[in-house]
Amino acid sequence: MTKTADEAWLKTVDDIKNWGQPVEPQKSTGAKGRVSFEILNHTLSFDMKWPVVTCKPNTSWLYMAAEPMWVLDGSANLNHFPEIYRIQLPYSDNGVTVYGAYGPRYKLQKQNVIDRLNNDINTRQAIMVLWRRNPPIMKDIACTTSLQWLVRNGEINTIVNMRSSDVGLGLPYDMLTFVCMTADIASKLTEPVELGKCYINAGSRHIYEDQWDGLNISEMQFNQYIYPAWSMWKWPAIQQTLKKMAAINTATLNRLDIQMEAFKWMMEISGGKTNPRDNDDKGSTTPSTTGDV
Repeated sequence: MTKTADEAWLKTVDDIKNWGQPVEPQKSTGAKGRVSFEILNHTLSFDMKWPVVTCKPNTSWLYMAAEPMWVLDGSANLNHFPEIYRIQLPYSDNGVTVYGAYGPRYKLQKQNVIDRLNNDINTRQAIMVLWRRNPPIMKDIACTTSLQWLVRNGEINTIVNMRSSDVGLGLPYDMLTFVCMTADIASKLTEPVELGKCYINAGSRHIYEDQWDGLNISEMQFNQYIYPAWSMWKWPAIQQTLKKMAAINTATLNRLDIQMEAFKWMMEISGGKTNPRDNDDKGSTTPSTTGDV
């Protein structure tokens, strides 16, 4: 059965709600001294043709576009896109860059991954490491340690390893970022491939205590949206639209209106119109909880 990003994320929320164990507050910037509920060594998977989590409350759709484009551009700079500055500033030690940003490591290693796949499309050596050896004590340390790409049966698959995965906030953004990294690499291959599966392994998969009540499974299932499948031939247009979204500055605009419009763009980014999942009588084609992290 095909599992969309929505379905994989909802299943992960449900796993932690059912099986998560309480963990005492961490000292990291992201944890902010909060208790979390955690599953160790957790794996999720989804079909990268449906990479957007549509049902998470309080999603910034501008940041959903900006984070993957920030990575693909190879940047660690806060001023690269307005929404990057707004979201990432608390994690910066110098107010200019973010130490754990994936962009520079991605840019440094991308060509090697492409070359290995072009040399041998069946290789098991197309690996990228985002973890920095012996990191100093900083506000932001990379959550993702490595990625591997495997082409099988005409599809490119992605295996991600994370030391830490915040399900209630960061995971949906991560899921799309990993798919965009995959599409970027796949677009440079000499042998045509389509998007396959993404597997994300996390040492710690967790939800923070203050996120718990806001993640209502039945309500979020109700708010899923259907959108057209992504395919590699659509990737150039998808990337162009994501770039335009990422560049939007809401300083002099109505933020809620822009977020609603950005949601519409995200849902229609691969062509066609979007509709609520299952039944037309479940509401309008605008999200009930578009907001802003």
